[in-house]
Amino acid sequence: MIDSARLERALIAVARRYAPALVPSGWMSAGDYPFGLPNLARRLADQGALVLAVEVRPNVPDAALYTKDWADTYVRLYVRLCSTLFPSFMQIGAAYVDQAEPPIAVLTGECAPVMGALGGYIAPYVAAHGGTRPSDMELRGVLDVMLDALEAGDLSREEYVRLRDEAAAIARRLLDLPVRQVRITPPARAIVGDVESDDAAPDADAAPPMPESIPEAPASAAPPPTLPEAASPEAASPEAAPPFPPDAVPLFFRPVKPDDDLPPPPVPPLPGALPS
Repeated sequence: MIDSARLERALIAVARRYAPALVPSGWMSAGDYPFGLPNLARRLADQGALVLAVEVRPNVPDAALYTKDWADTYVRLYVRLCSTLFPSFMQIGAAYVDQAEPPIAVLTGECAPVMGALGGYIAPYVAAHGGTRPSDMELRGVLDVMLDALEAGDLSREEYVRLRDEAAAIARRLLDLPVRQVRITPPARAIVGDVESDDAAPDADAAPPMPESIPEAPASAAPPPTLPEAASPEAASPEAAPPFPPDAVPLFFRPVKPDDDLPPPPVPPLPGALPS
């Protein structure tokens, strides 16, 4: 399991790098975020930064390889969706947020709507059903709901069915891996009985919801190459979430294209712990 204080520091670190407006001005240490952490995770995903965490199941050898396979599978799903729906915004990257276990990763994609859809539909479903064998009909139903949210109805019937079925096959791979994904982002809608949407009973203290639809992000909206400078003395507190400079955190994978079937290189070794 992931300690809530660690998760809060991780989410704030991601927000500082990719969505500084989501960081409360008075945040100094874990426990200062005034709203629910799922709310923050969802907002980050809607802005193109999807935070995920995974635990390899007990007695599974080569755990690091399965962790990498899990991250690569999310990348393949993002690329497959964007190749049809948003072909101009297919760039995606991933990194560890910190060096603790279980791993917490952030996937950052140019296309914010697709990242938000992965966070609202696929990630909660995999967290709830990983290690099971849902029917093809159920899995296709999940993809139908997600593609409806992405307004994929303009595709021809043949193109839509091909996209849905290929995306469902990739999602099936996420369910089959010997890992246990931690639920971080809440489901956008109640798709299956035991995956309940947090929208059904909103927290009275929750921040205002994000818009239901997000326009395709322009190329200029890509995440900044460097961390923003601290805007206040609080941001420099020793208790504050540590930044993760690009040269200190290994990427999970190399850039991929839809027709790229070459095996990715091995995951580089993790560097030393980042400052906290």
